[in-house]
Amino acid sequence: MSVEQHPETSPRSPAVKLRAHIQFEGKREYLPQFLAEAPPEDTEAPTVRYDYQATYSEFDRVSFWDNRHGVDVTAQGILQLTAHGKDPKTFIEQCVVTLKYPLTTFDPPTHSELRDRALRCVRDLFDAHTMHKPAAEDDTK
Repeated sequence: MSVEQHPETSPRSPAVKLRAHIQFEGKREYLPQFLAEAPPEDTEAPTVRYDYQATYSEFDRVSFWDNRHGVDVTAQGILQLTAHGKDPKTFIEQCVVTLKYPLTTFDPPTHSELRDRALRCVRDLFDAHTMHKPAAEDDTK
């Protein structure tokens, strides 16, 4: 039995946080960690809407040499950033988790476990793309 994830990610705590008014319905553990809730009175903070989805695709490879079953779980996260006076920007990340196992395997991971892994991968991709050093302070002062 094998479980593959593309692309490979690892959870990291982002060094940079974006304070925004967050519109999100779902498990907080799938929300990118670089987002932080802005206070309601902060009218200058941008608005972020985050949605995710997962789809499943099952396949069988049955032949004399290869007798396996498999599931692809494709998760996609969609983050829309709206700042006052600017056009909205949309960012999309996607991960695919593939499970391959012989038909005689009795306890493969569930679809829910694969979906969880794929959605965490999407979250980690968003966080990885925000990982950068803060801008250096101006030394000319």
